[in-house]
Amino acid sequence: NVGDAYARLGRVEQARQAWREAVRLDQQTLAVNPNDANTLARIALWEAKSGDRAAAEGHITRALTMAAGDAEVLYYSAVVRALAGDTERALTSLEQALKSGYSVQLAAKDRDLNAIRHTPRFRQLLSGQ
Repeated sequence: NVGDAYARLGRVEQARQAWREAVRLDQQTLAVNPNDANTLARIALWEAKSGDRAAAEGHITRALTMAAGDAEVLYYSAVVRALAGDTERALTSLEQALKSGYSVQLAAKDRDLNAIRHTPRFRQLLSGQ
């Protein structure tokens, strides 16, 4: 997402605007298929990045209710919770996502998980032990 690029450049307000626009666009997709858990989880991600943690938590909880075993939804849950500072729930979601088939390589490179990267459990999950 372009919001991530803006954030890395230190252009915080432009990043927030891009993430809010991503929410708006994904909400249009959700209007067509309200049972699309992946889109709902992606909305939660954009909300978390733009600082709307309450909305993000509500949407990721709903997405998990709809698709509890979906690796991508579980991964979005890990990221949303990592961005919110909820280390334990982020690690639990990450573990479930990896067990459901989410790519260890992608998780290892994701800067959105930096808040939990320092934990022994994170390193253990990515090492496959």
